Amino acid sequence: MANTTKVKTFTIVIPAGQGPTVTTAEESIQEMLWDLRDQMTDNNKPTEDELQAADQLIVNGLGVNDWHDREYTFFEDYKLRIETMPQYKLDEMPEFAGY
Repeated sequence: MANTTKVKTFTIVIPAGQGPTVTTAEESIQEMLWDLRDQMTDNNKPTEDELQAADQLIVNGLGVNDWHDREYTFFEDYKLRIETMPQYKLDEMPEFAGY
Protein backbone atom coordinates (compact mmCIF):
# COMPACT_ATOMS: atom_id res chain seq x y z
CA MET A 1 0.00 0.00 0.00
CA ALA A 2 1.32 3.45 -0.93
CA ASN A 3 2.37 5.82 1.84
CA THR A 4 -0.10 8.70 1.57
CA THR A 5 1.44 10.72 4.40
CA LYS A 6 1.80 14.31 3.18
CA VAL A 7 5.28 15.80 3.00
CA LYS A 8 6.27 19.38 2.14
CA THR A 9 8.90 19.53 -0.60
CA PHE A 10 11.18 22.27 -1.87
CA THR A 11 12.61 22.41 -5.40
CA ILE A 12 14.88 25.14 -6.66
CA VAL A 13 14.93 26.42 -10.21
CA ILE A 14 18.16 28.11 -11.24
CA PRO A 15 19.47 29.32 -14.62
CA ALA A 16 20.93 25.85 -15.32
CA GLY A 17 17.53 24.17 -14.76
CA GLN A 18 15.53 22.50 -12.04
CA GLY A 19 17.42 21.28 -9.00
CA PRO A 20 16.71 18.39 -6.69
CA THR A 21 13.47 18.09 -4.72
CA VAL A 22 14.23 18.00 -1.00
CA THR A 23 12.22 18.03 2.21
CA THR A 24 13.97 20.92 3.98
CA ALA A 25 13.93 24.60 3.12
CA GLU A 26 17.50 24.89 4.41
CA GLU A 27 18.84 22.41 1.88
CA SER A 28 17.05 24.04 -1.05
CA ILE A 29 18.13 27.58 -0.16
CA GLN A 30 21.68 26.35 0.40
CA GLU A 31 21.72 24.89 -3.13
CA MET A 32 20.52 28.23 -4.50
CA LEU A 33 23.18 30.18 -2.59
CA TRP A 34 25.96 27.85 -3.75
CA ASP A 35 24.88 28.35 -7.35
CA LEU A 36 24.87 32.12 -6.88
CA ARG A 37 28.36 31.87 -5.39
CA ASP A 38 29.55 29.80 -8.35
CA GLN A 39 28.31 32.52 -10.72
CA MET A 40 30.41 35.21 -9.01
CA THR A 41 33.46 36.25 -10.97
CA ASP A 42 35.37 38.27 -8.35
CA ASN A 43 37.69 37.00 -5.65
CA ASN A 44 35.45 38.06 -2.76
CA LYS A 45 33.19 35.02 -2.85
CA PRO A 46 31.44 34.23 0.43
CA THR A 47 32.92 31.48 2.56
CA GLU A 48 31.04 28.30 3.45
CA ASP A 49 30.32 29.73 6.92
CA GLU A 50 28.95 32.94 5.40
CA LEU A 51 26.71 30.92 3.07
CA GLN A 52 25.39 28.88 6.01
CA ALA A 53 24.66 32.08 7.93
CA ALA A 54 22.85 33.54 4.91
CA ASP A 55 20.89 30.30 4.51
CA GLN A 56 19.69 30.45 8.12
CA LEU A 57 18.89 34.15 7.83
CA ILE A 58 16.75 33.57 4.74
CA VAL A 59 14.97 30.46 6.02
CA ASN A 60 14.35 31.72 9.55
CA GLY A 61 14.08 35.44 8.85
CA LEU A 62 11.60 35.03 6.02
CA GLY A 63 9.84 32.03 7.55
CA VAL A 64 10.27 29.90 4.42
CA ASN A 65 9.08 26.76 6.22
CA ASP A 66 5.68 28.41 6.70
CA TRP A 67 5.20 29.43 3.06
CA HIS A 68 2.31 27.90 1.13
CA ASP A 69 2.53 25.70 -1.96
CA ARG A 70 3.45 27.69 -5.07
CA GLU A 71 6.51 29.03 -6.87
CA TYR A 72 8.38 31.98 -5.36
CA THR A 73 10.89 34.15 -7.22
CA PHE A 74 14.02 35.10 -5.28
CA PHE A 75 15.94 36.70 -8.11
CA GLU A 76 15.15 36.95 -11.79
CA ASP A 77 16.27 33.40 -12.62
CA TYR A 78 16.17 31.85 -9.15
CA LYS A 79 12.93 30.36 -7.90
CA LEU A 80 11.76 28.09 -5.11
CA ARG A 81 8.86 25.73 -5.79
CA ILE A 82 7.05 24.46 -2.71
CA GLU A 83 4.69 21.53 -3.06
CA THR A 84 3.00 19.31 -0.51
CA MET A 85 2.71 15.79 -1.89
CA PRO A 86 2.11 12.25 -0.69
CA GLN A 87 5.29 10.50 0.49
CA TYR A 88 4.89 7.82 -2.21
CA LYS A 89 5.06 10.48 -4.94
CA LEU A 90 8.32 11.81 -3.50
CA ASP A 91 9.65 8.26 -3.19
CA GLU A 92 8.89 7.62 -6.89
CA MET A 93 10.82 10.67 -8.07
CA PRO A 94 14.25 10.08 -9.58
CA GLU A 95 17.00 10.61 -7.03
CA PHE A 96 18.19 13.61 -9.00
CA ALA A 97 16.85 14.71 -12.35
CA GLY A 98 17.87 18.35 -12.38
CA TYR A 99 20.68 20.48 -13.65
